[in-house]
Amino acid sequence: MMELGRRLLAGDGLIQNAHEGEMWLRRSAEAEYPVAMRILGHRLMEGDGLQQNVAEGKAWLRWAAEKEEPIAMRVLGYRLLYGIGYVPDLVEGQYWLRKAAEAGEVIAMREYGFALIEGKVMAQDIAAGERWLTKAAEAGDAKAGQWLKKKKGGLWNLFRL
Repeated sequence: MMELGRRLLAGDGLIQNAHEGEMWLRRSAEAEYPVAMRILGHRLMEGDGLQQNVAEGKAWLRWAAEKEEPIAMRVLGYRLLYGIGYVPDLVEGQYWLRKAAEAGEVIAMREYGFALIEGKVMAQDIAAGERWLTKAAEAGDAKAGQWLKKKKGGLWNLFRL
């Protein structure tokens, strides 16, 4: 259901039909499929293929995060930390971003690591930040690997053999 809805909304291999796409995506979200909840939430918040409804979009995104959908946890955490579409909430934002990182979401690992190193939206902890960047790089994140390579004077390549 969710994939059919996504493809109808995007016109991906099917004739684009926003009404039908939204119907199938909503059915999936209402059936408590976390990925559908996240996608519906994002599309509603951004008005991406659907009539924009920020409040409903936020609710779907939060429900997906509460169902422990890793990307939803990352997106919610990042938006809360940096006040993107939300009133900034550093405590809750850090909670969700860390939870996504701990769940193995690679971009969350990188963003959590950078946030720890930067120290603007959470207490600075360079050593912990580098550990998260290392985890992200080991999981294939090129940005984290490039940062570590630059920071470590090229020693990062020794870990990539």
